[in-house]
Amino acid sequence: MPRFLLTIAYDGRPYGGWQVQPNAHSVQADVEAAIESIYGKHVRIHGSGRTDTGVHADGQCAHFDIAPPTRMSGDNWQRAINTKLPPGVRILACREVADDFHSRFSAISKQYRYTLWLGKVLPPREAGWAWHFPQALDLDAIECAMPSFIGAHDFRYLCSRRGHEPDPLPDDYFVRKILDCHLEADGQALHLHFHGSGFLYRMVRFMVAAMTEIGIARLSQEQLQNMLRGEDPWKHPRCAPPDGLRLMQVNYPD
Repeated sequence: MPRFLLTIAYDGRPYGGWQVQPNAHSVQADVEAAIESIYGKHVRIHGSGRTDTGVHADGQCAHFDIAPPTRMSGDNWQRAINTKLPPGVRILACREVADDFHSRFSAISKQYRYTLWLGKVLPPREAGWAWHFPQALDLDAIECAMPSFIGAHDFRYLCSRRGHEPDPLPDDYFVRKILDCHLEADGQALHLHFHGSGFLYRMVRFMVAAMTEIGIARLSQEQLQNMLRGEDPWKHPRCAPPDGLRLMQVNYPD
C-alpha cells in the first residue's frame, strides 16, 4: 500500500490537541475527515507525537496508507486535502515514503519554539500565540542557564505525568537528550528554542517556566542542576501555558 507523509501546520487554539479523543475536537480528526471525504472511506493517520490543547505546529508530521490502485501523487493529496480543511489547518507538503517508514518511530529529533511577550500590553494579534510575561527578566541569567539543558538529563521534575506510565518505571524513563537550546530576542518577543531527541509530557513548558524563574531570581542555578540530576529540587517551577508553544519541525534520517 502506498504510504504518504504529511507535513502539517495548524493554529492550536480551537483544538483539544492533535490526537483524536472522545471529548474534544482534534486536529487529527479534521485531517482524517478531509482524507475520508476524498477517498470515500476512513483512513487512520499516525502522528509523530501529540501536541496538547492550544499548542500550535509549523511542522507536525503524520503518515497514512492508501490501498491501491491510486493515481494520486503526494502533490495531488496535498492540494485535495487542503480544500477540505478549515483555514487554521494546512498541509504544507505531502510525499510518498517507504512502507517501513513511521512518522513517530522513524523520527530522530524534534524542534520546538516557545514565545514570551515581555511588553506591558499583549497585542491582540499575539493572544493565544505568546505567554504574556510583563515582569522584568534577567536575560543574561537565562542565557547562561539555557546550556544546562544540553545533553542527557533526568527530567522527572520538569514534566507532568499522563497517568498511564509503566509500573514500575524503568530507571531511564525520565531521561531525555537535548541537542541544542538557545534564546532569541525579537523586539518585545522572546523566543526560546529547544531541539531534542525526545520530550516528555509538557517538558518544554516546564523548561520554559524554569527559565522564567531563573530570570526573576526565584530559582537558582544550583536548584536547576539538582532537578536535572533527578534530585530533590526544593522548588518546582510552574508549567508555562500552552499559548506560546509551537512544534517547529520533526527530523528524520536522510
